[in-house]
Amino acid sequence: GPAQLFETDALHWFRSVKVVHSKASELQARGDLPGALDYYLRSLEIFDDQAITDYCIARIYINLGRYQEALARFDKILNGHGIGLHDGNDFLWMTDLGYVSVQLGVNDQGIHYLTEGLKRMPYNCYAWNALGVAEVRRQRLEAAVEAFNQGLQCDPESVSMWSNLAITYAYGNAGQQASEALQRAVALDPARPAVVATARVLQGQGLPGEQPPLDLYIPLPGRR
Repeated sequence: GPAQLFETDALHWFRSVKVVHSKASELQARGDLPGALDYYLRSLEIFDDQAITDYCIARIYINLGRYQEALARFDKILNGHGIGLHDGNDFLWMTDLGYVSVQLGVNDQGIHYLTEGLKRMPYNCYAWNALGVAEVRRQRLEAAVEAFNQGLQCDPESVSMWSNLAITYAYGNAGQQASEALQRAVALDPARPAVVATARVLQGQGLPGEQPPLDLYIPLPGRR
């Protein structure tokens, strides 16, 4: 199988950028993020100007919650030659740079890159969710509702988007819609911390001044 083939190649052709990168990709697809990161970094030791490898490293950092390190990788990509990235896959770094920006609170930059990425690849559930979160933070509620609804067409069972949609409707004084969206979120995952906190606040049981938490998520590679 692929795992054995890539392992054998990596042992015998460990100075090949392609072989080492391929081994890393195989590990990343299996969910072995630390192992994949190690091989991607080895690949860059052989030849450093590989934008696609830097993107893969950035995605691992995102999945590990290491957002500043991910941002540094995107800065490197933007200042390099873009090897491995092209018109057919540039949505990858655009949507993920947008996601990182929203995670770090740089919402205008996040909106820009998420919008550009979604123009190229609209079937990206977590990107629509991140765009909606950024729009809520900018107090553009209609745009946020549109983003969440687009995302729910992509993944109708996204608990994060239903919870975020409930918050958005609540901010817009649309109580009935907020209640219905919250019910969907609770039905999907009543134990998710963001859902628990949102339900508590929207039902009037929150602490004084407590705001419901907008919920960001990003899947492991190969998932929505």
